[in-house]
Amino acid sequence: MLQAAALQHGAAPPQKDMNLQVLLDYRCHAPGGKVGSYYPFKFRQCIKWLKDNSVASIVDRFGFESESEAAFVQKRARSLHDLGFEGAVRNAQRELEEDTSPGNKASIYHWPEPCCSLVGRCRLTPEFRS
Repeated sequence: MLQAAALQHGAAPPQKDMNLQVLLDYRCHAPGGKVGSYYPFKFRQCIKWLKDNSVASIVDRFGFESESEAAFVQKRARSLHDLGFEGAVRNAQRELEEDTSPGNKASIYHWPEPCCSLVGRCRLTPEFRS
């Protein structure tokens, strides 16, 4: 357990040739280490449309089986639009933490520090090379 924690924070060398946390940690590849509201154009259009339209319009356009499903997607789109990616994730985590309903069995994982410091020390094994 301590070894994993040290690895996440860059205090120990990786134990494998490639650490997928490093490869998939978008913060190491996004300008300034965060996405914020810098979304691809079509995604921006989509979340704006979802944010600006009625739940009934969303149900009609995408074929949701219930208005509650469409309302949930609209809520997440509004959060992405208004708060940016990281803010939307933090907001969703906070909502889950505050949800005291009996059916809430969600697990909330807090974000580790970025793994960028490991990038220079990781090597791709042959099966992961292009």
